[in-house]
Amino acid sequence: MTNDDQPLKRSTRSMRLKKEREDQAGYRRSTIALSPIAVAIAERLQQRLQLPSREAVINAVLERIESDRYIKYEFLGSEGFRSPPAAHLTKGHASTIADLDQDTEADAAADPVSAR
Repeated sequence: MTNDDQPLKRSTRSMRLKKEREDQAGYRRSTIALSPIAVAIAERLQQRLQLPSREAVINAVLERIESDRYIKYEFLGSEGFRSPPAAHLTKGHASTIADLDQDTEADAAADPVSAR
């Protein structure tokens, strides 16, 4: 109940439960500003991968860095090969990463020189 003894709206309760689940899973909230180019890329990926939000796109891309040794080395160097702080993935994220893997393999097959 709220301060004025009105019951919570269904949407408010749903968002609070979602926040609680994310907190328990180790998610951290962060407000970021994306450049216009980053927004355009995120929106294209969101459509292509059929993800519900830009947040889901950013999570998928960052988790993809963890799962691919070449991309990991490109962005993180040798430091990237330490164990991640939380190496657990949910089923929803795993399928998204698999989609990104397929895209990378298809790109590499189309242009093997630049895939190196």
